[in-house]
Amino acid sequence: MEQGDIPIEPLYSHLKRPRWGLAILAAESDDKREYQFQDGEARTIKEGFWDLMQQVDQPADRAQKIVRELKGMVRASRSREAASATVKVGPPPIAFEEQIGYLRKQYPEGLASESWIAKVRGSTDEATRRSRHRDPAIAHAQEALAKEALEALIAAGEFGEIKKRIHQVLTATDLTASSDTAPLRKLPEEAEEELASHLMDLLYGAGPYASRFDRFATGLAARTDERVRWPMASALSALVHPQEHVCIKPSVFREQARAVAPTFRYTPTPSGAGYVRLLEVAKTVRAQLEGAGEPVRDLMDVFDFIHVTLRPKARQVIEAARPPAI
Repeated sequence: MEQGDIPIEPLYSHLKRPRWGLAILAAESDDKREYQFQDGEARTIKEGFWDLMQQVDQPADRAQKIVRELKGMVRASRSREAASATVKVGPPPIAFEEQIGYLRKQYPEGLASESWIAKVRGSTDEATRRSRHRDPAIAHAQEALAKEALEALIAAGEFGEIKKRIHQVLTATDLTASSDTAPLRKLPEEAEEELASHLMDLLYGAGPYASRFDRFATGLAARTDERVRWPMASALSALVHPQEHVCIKPSVFREQARAVAPTFRYTPTPSGAGYVRLLEVAKTVRAQLEGAGEPVRDLMDVFDFIHVTLRPKARQVIEAARPPAI
């Protein structure tokens, strides 16, 4: 489409999300395309879903105006990104030695402390269970979402029961907040079979875990208006397979990555590649804890160590105890 000699960029609309407005292609890589929409959001569409973006025709003068406005949004977004990259430098990352020192002030025997076991791990006795207790949460998830149980429910067409079990597992812990499980609550009934399939693939499928993670998170996001957050995308694998996977809480994991993986670039939208990198961060911390003589039971212990020692209150205490800079 042209007006005079000025070519006008194509405009697109998402087939399932017309309320986002029209969009232009803002960036592209081998397997991802970023579109800027009229509602002000830039959204990444992965390969396999590109056909959801359909080119639309508009009168030339209107198209030119819309493209100009959308390009302005892109420029503003890029400016904000550049500005955030040059914000003032904060204090140095918290070192592992500072983390382990803080842990042992709170729990003198570290992860072996009776108080750690009582407060963090808990027991499988339902009468004493709290949402922060990890052992009963793991036992619950491994029973409710066992492979054989899921296979039987899928064979019987009980997809709603699988959704119900996922919700029960997640809301019985403090790993996820209400905002994290919103996509699950708002998932339409016709999408429950797809959710069941993606869950089986996530927990028990073959092939690269990053791809299975992406299918689960992207599939859930595509069928609901709610944004899928890191805890929702990562908690189920962490509970069912705590030796292999970890739940991601962005606030503390971003801080941990500053020390362990300083080149890691966090993104608020969960991705398989990002998860794999954060899992490596957790495994590095596990090795550090074991090297310090800590009896690490699983990656849930690592998750709680990171949370306890890097939450804002802990960081304030650690930073206040540092010697003055010379």
